[in-house]
Amino acid sequence: MERAFGTAFGHSYLAYNSLIKGLGKIKVNEVKIKEDLMAHPEVITEAIQTILRRKGAEMPYKKLKDLARGKEVTLSDIQAFIEKLDVSDKIKKELLKLTPENYTGLASRLASR
Repeated sequence: MERAFGTAFGHSYLAYNSLIKGLGKIKVNEVKIKEDLMAHPEVITEAIQTILRRKGAEMPYKKLKDLARGKEVTLSDIQAFIEKLDVSDKIKKELLKLTPENYTGLASRLASR
């Protein structure tokens, strides 16, 4: 049995080297990522909900659920929703600045851990 250790480690070593070489060939398609992200503006509903909670708005989850659940939502739908909210103009401006491109949530903090 011990004679097989060398073969197993050799094959593992070659596999890991091939994996690293293959991963080095991968390139990020930024255009496709941006298209996919902009096609799903509902990703910012999490941020909207969080800001509304922070400002003490009533039932932000339910409001956003009614807006987005089971529907194809556009960025203009979300902006119209924000304009109709019963919050201060300052909060509306903060919410309207959110886009799928600039909202990352806790991702940067989590990734740096």
